Amino acid sequence: QDKQELLTGNEVFVNKGLELIVSILPSGLGDVKSSIEDSLRLLLLQYSDGVGGILLGFDNLEILRKDSGLILNELPHIHYKVLIDALVFAPFVGCRLQGLVTESFHSHISLLVFKFFTASVSSEQMEASGFQFDDVELMWYKNEIRVKNKDIPLEFECQHIYESGGLISMEGTKPALPMQVKSF
Repeated sequence: QDKQELLTGNEVFVNKGLELIVSILPSGLGDVKSSIEDSLRLLLLQYSDGVGGILLGFDNLEILRKDSGLILNELPHIHYKVLIDALVFAPFVGCRLQGLVTESFHSHISLLVFKFFTASVSSEQMEASGFQFDDVELMWYKNEIRVKNKDIPLEFECQHIYESGGLISMEGTKPALPMQVKSF
């Protein structure tokens, strides 16, 4: 159901209820709820398959079967099944995003999306969309609009999403200037 909402609504920020298993150490048994919240905070701003994106925030923690946690094998962690309401950044291939330029190169342009996530668009994609590279000022431009560092946003379609160590980066295609940007 959440996936269908993403595909039809083109939304990359999704509110959803999540059922997760959270592990705590025996030292956290004095205040199980606080220990679980601390464990969940370690997931913030990290990509997780179980979350279906990057957990940005959570609320309304409910511990299922409050009277018991589960211990597996000889590991000391105690596992609790919990429900949370979560805000998730869940970009998907084909979504349209907007970023501010952080660096321009002959080979690509680097972008910062929502002031936190990184993306890039290759020079081939820039040129295919009518952009040209200025070798003197080292920046891309189109129709006399210079895409300067953190000056003008650039829209793009997400073509690939890469994850490494809980961080994501995106590769874009079909770059475009936003409709409200005017040439001077």
